[in-house]
Amino acid sequence: TIHEEILQLGIMSQFRDEMAKAAELYADSEQEVRNMLDTLHTLLVITVNGTLLPVERAEGWVNTVLEQGSDGMNQNLNNLHDMVMGTASVFGGTSIIHTLDDQLRTVKNLPHSEHQKKLKRICEYLLNLQGEGYIAWALAYKQRGLMDQADEIMRRAYSKLSEQSCFMAPFFYEWPAGTYGLPKTTGGCPRGWEEGQYEYR
Repeated sequence: TIHEEILQLGIMSQFRDEMAKAAELYADSEQEVRNMLDTLHTLLVITVNGTLLPVERAEGWVNTVLEQGSDGMNQNLNNLHDMVMGTASVFGGTSIIHTLDDQLRTVKNLPHSEHQKKLKRICEYLLNLQGEGYIAWALAYKQRGLMDQADEIMRRAYSKLSEQSCFMAPFFYEWPAGTYGLPKTTGGCPRGWEEGQYEYR
């Protein structure tokens, strides 16, 4: 789990108290999604036409998935999205990816390649978990015969996960080292800009 990954990195003690609490809160959402997926994979059967069996057990699972409260897929996937993007007040408004990246940079004797491997493993896990969550959510609507809603969930999945993937990419694909600059306009530098060069290492 994400909470276990953070603990294994040995950096939880470096989080401010509110950040540690936020990590535990969103670990709860992670676990809720994992529980719903575990039920789908171990206790239910997906037929060739996409319906779920046995019907009675499937109905209970569908009720849980479609619940609009803290136990349902909607709220928990929203929480995971907020955790990745750093929206609302999660981690002080900072993405957990950015927070972990900063903390990993402070770990002594950790090569940059290992730093990126650890961060990439967490990012891939988060994207995969949410992707499966959206598929399960769509299956729940399909079980109810609500195909328009199922299609809407898959469009939402594409939008949300694409947004997260684009956000994560700069942590792994960097600009080449060198000196960068823009030609100065005849009116001078825009407000907040400084004349000179920036060297990226």
